Amino acid sequence: ELSIQDRATTAMATGYISAGIDGFSVSLNMKAPNMDVESAIDLVSKPKEQPEEGFSWPDMLSDLLLKISISKVTYTDLVFHDLTGELFSRPRGRTSLYVEKATWCGLNVASTMTLEGKGSNNLARIRIWSGDTSTASFENVLSCLGIPQDPLTGRLKADILLEGLPGAWKRGKVRITGKAGRIRHATLLPKIFSILNVLDLFSKKSLNDLFSSTLPYSRLELSGTIRNNKLELKRIVLRAEGLNFFGKGTVGLEDWNVDLYVLVSPFKTLDLLLSKLPIIGYVIGGKNRTLVTVPMKVYGNIRNPDVVPLHPEVLGKGFLDLFKDIINIPVRIV
Repeated sequence: ELSIQDRATTAMATGYISAGIDGFSVSLNMKAPNMDVESAIDLVSKPKEQPEEGFSWPDMLSDLLLKISISKVTYTDLVFHDLTGELFSRPRGRTSLYVEKATWCGLNVASTMTLEGKGSNNLARIRIWSGDTSTASFENVLSCLGIPQDPLTGRLKADILLEGLPGAWKRGKVRITGKAGRIRHATLLPKIFSILNVLDLFSKKSLNDLFSSTLPYSRLELSGTIRNNKLELKRIVLRAEGLNFFGKGTVGLEDWNVDLYVLVSPFKTLDLLLSKLPIIGYVIGGKNRTLVTVPMKVYGNIRNPDVVPLHPEVLGKGFLDLFKDIINIPVRIV
């Protein structure tokens, strides 16, 4: 039995050690209540100064294989629970970490990582998903991330692929859906509602409902790709009580600055719409029901972005093409 201990890593392991020309080969089954990944990598792979007599750890190792089962693992700002997998390291070479399964904020995680201490050559490939039987919710995930006050509630489904490192994601894919929840207005929604209120696009009842403390929604969809630490959202759909949102744009994953184009559609019948023209927006729909859709731009920091309406004169076919795969019904400028 072997005890491995560092400032942030404590573990007990069993296995075997064999001697070779290049040093000792170690294969261990390790269980630990906690581990810090970067500290563990430094422990087994960082070159040490040679003592006056003998050899120091890890210079005596030729290779190390750990089959791990750890209750809590930290990697930069990420915290994983109930992790099982394997870690293979050559002390003066690369270290590979394969995560068979783990949980993060109530979601499933699988990962492979190639690490060289704290250098820029580190690379992680992480998949995060909810699973068919998941009970994950936005409020639990956001609380886990340190975001207070439940700005978003509802059942959560997620499938996320990340490649790179936290703070420097090179590529990836994101698909998130939510059902039967509520959104706190925070700073963004009041700005959108104030524009719609000026245009007088709500009935009295729906306006009162929208300016309550939260906005109920039936479905939320976010999907896109990650490139050079920027999330390119190709589809944003929010079906809420009294109105729908459709959008596309980008979110910076380092500074959290957004640059989004959104179409906001309050529910109106055709006769009510015609009594309000002219307006800044689109009429969308078929013979029996038509929705007015107001184009807006959302930009700035996600915590307090600016919202401005877009006039039809600055819009063209190129703008409409952004949304043709989201709204599969005819669109024309009013």
